[in-house]
Amino acid sequence: MIKQLLTAILLLFLIGIGCSKKMSEEQLFAEAQKFEAKEDMDGVLKIYEELDERFPNSPNADSVLQKLGMIYLDKKAQVYKAMATYERLLEKFPQSKYQPQSLFMIGFIYANHIKNFDKAKDYYDQFIAKYPEHELTAKVYEELIERFPNSPHADSVLQKLGMIYLNKKAQFDKAVATYERLVEKFPQSKYQPQSMFMIGYIYANHIKNFDKAKTYYDQFIAQYPEHELTASVQWELQHLGKDISEINIFDGAPNAEGKTNGATKTSAKP
Repeated sequence: MIKQLLTAILLLFLIGIGCSKKMSEEQLFAEAQKFEAKEDMDGVLKIYEELDERFPNSPNADSVLQKLGMIYLDKKAQVYKAMATYERLLEKFPQSKYQPQSLFMIGFIYANHIKNFDKAKDYYDQFIAKYPEHELTAKVYEELIERFPNSPHADSVLQKLGMIYLNKKAQFDKAVATYERLVEKFPQSKYQPQSMFMIGYIYANHIKNFDKAKTYYDQFIAQYPEHELTASVQWELQHLGKDISEINIFDGAPNAEGKTNGATKTSAKP
């Protein structure tokens, strides 16, 4: 009886030692993957919180915070925890590849969950200043124009968004719709002439709707006969619908200043 009792005590002691042995960082990541495979986000969250607590200076610490932020926001709807996590990432890991996404997500949370639009704009403006060419920049401009449609800078936002849709994403219908919105909503904007030109240019050179292109080009000439882009519009009208092989490149295609450059068609970036 005493022997059996001692055996049981020894067994419990060994089990206790085994349970108290903590997993390594690598083992924890492997465990998190198992929970993810089972779609057990509570288990995943627990693992990542342990990783954050035990390995705060690991080379993987920024990715742990990024993952935690996503779980708090998307799976737990804990928006303040998500925001605090992204803010920690921004502050602690200024060189992290997750910096742009974290900055965007803080603005997004303020705008779409907390409804603090002033704070959202602050973070979105920071994003644009730091990452003007980032793949998320279009999304930032979309957020800005949705949340602040009557801002004094709304016409500038639409102009930049139109250029991104055209030159970065090749989303021609979206580019046209954005420029049309600018033309309609901000008739006194300094971007009016350029926007009207760009609508005609996209219809002519990308969408291949030459009737629409001619309508906008004719409207441009009627409204801005002395504008620096007028010569480019006239050249576009002269060669509207023609294949490049039909155009004499020595005709002298005008540039944005209305001077002939003798060789190339007008640019999509007036």
